[in-house]
Amino acid sequence: MMGVARSILDFILDMGPVVMMPLIIFVFGLIFRVKFQKALKAGITVGMGFIGINVIIGILVDNLGPASQAMIENWGVNLNVIDMGWSVTAAVSWGSVIVPLVFASVLIVNIILVYTGLTRTFSVDIWNYWSFIFGGALVYHQTESIVLGVLAGVITAIGYLKLADFAYPLTKDEYPGVSFPHCCTISWVPFAVLMNKLIDKIPGLRSLKTDPNSIQKKLGFFGEPMFLGIFVGAALGLAAFYDAQKIILLALNMGAVMLLMPKMVALLMEGLSVIAAAAQEFVKKNKRLKGKDILIGIDGAIILGMPGVIATGVLMVPIILLLAILLPGNRVLPFADLSVLPIWFAWNTIAAKGNVVRGVLISTIMAVFVLFIATDLAQLTTAMASEVGFEFPSGTNEITSLATGQHLLTWIVAKIFSIFG
Repeated sequence: MMGVARSILDFILDMGPVVMMPLIIFVFGLIFRVKFQKALKAGITVGMGFIGINVIIGILVDNLGPASQAMIENWGVNLNVIDMGWSVTAAVSWGSVIVPLVFASVLIVNIILVYTGLTRTFSVDIWNYWSFIFGGALVYHQTESIVLGVLAGVITAIGYLKLADFAYPLTKDEYPGVSFPHCCTISWVPFAVLMNKLIDKIPGLRSLKTDPNSIQKKLGFFGEPMFLGIFVGAALGLAAFYDAQKIILLALNMGAVMLLMPKMVALLMEGLSVIAAAAQEFVKKNKRLKGKDILIGIDGAIILGMPGVIATGVLMVPIILLLAILLPGNRVLPFADLSVLPIWFAWNTIAAKGNVVRGVLISTIMAVFVLFIATDLAQLTTAMASEVGFEFPSGTNEITSLATGQHLLTWIVAKIFSIFG
């Protein structure tokens, strides 16, 4: 039975979010009594939005990746635990034997929590369930108990759903009816909010306005997001010791990312807003759900469309490399996940209302903890990767990812359950 469930799940997941999300949105549209054609159009529009976003993220990764690698080589960074990226962490999670049980349990618990009003977020981001499963897989590996592994996965999921509820006010104007229970991004939202409040108490710094709108007012034409991306890309190229030609290409590509990402997110929201509105209307008409709000939980990559987010993430590439070199006790060489730092640190800038300077300051402090958590989980991640047959790069003994360091709540839950190991 477990094998059949796993095969069905793998078939769905192998299609990826570009196919999965339109299908899910279409089905939910019908559940929320949206007309067939309107639900179909909404689903396809969401799919087109995801394709566009993936293309833009591809441009970001293809340009940030080589620049990051050049900095690692030119700066002589040499650490013994390699950051293999979030995809390895996802593969380790999906490779665990407890996947079907955690997946089903989280889905059922999420429905119960929404029904009882204990959470507003219903996560339709099925592929990213790996983030919930990761917590359960860590505990299962330490304790060899399926029960404890499933319990840990469910507790982790509940925590992230509540964090998505907590973060919703920060994005509700841009993304009404949508929240982001994405574990690689949402864990640090309370930290970001707290740090932003502390900055509000620092004279001079609290009055410094570096959000895109303020920058545009000061610089006019050259303060537009496109030009901000060009300037940040050029700075990154200089830090990578690029020649003039490569600096220009990198700058233009970063400018394109800053210009195009909000447009692709707007396309996705065009389809998603139909379902979000229908969900609210469905709740109002349903006597058992009356008075409750439902938020559609999706992938946190969508928040790249928020002001200042990409600029902060790009600036964090050289900063986290410097931290990796200077921090006593850190053993992680940031590598694969450097290209997705704009996603990982997004909420810091969002909490600061787009203020890039604040976003970088908060992200720098957060990066210290991320590196230490990733270092702490390296041995366990390496053992789990070996069990699922991951092929280690030549000369590599231990692996981790910056994504594991992003999973603050997951790490805390795993530490608590480790007493049973």
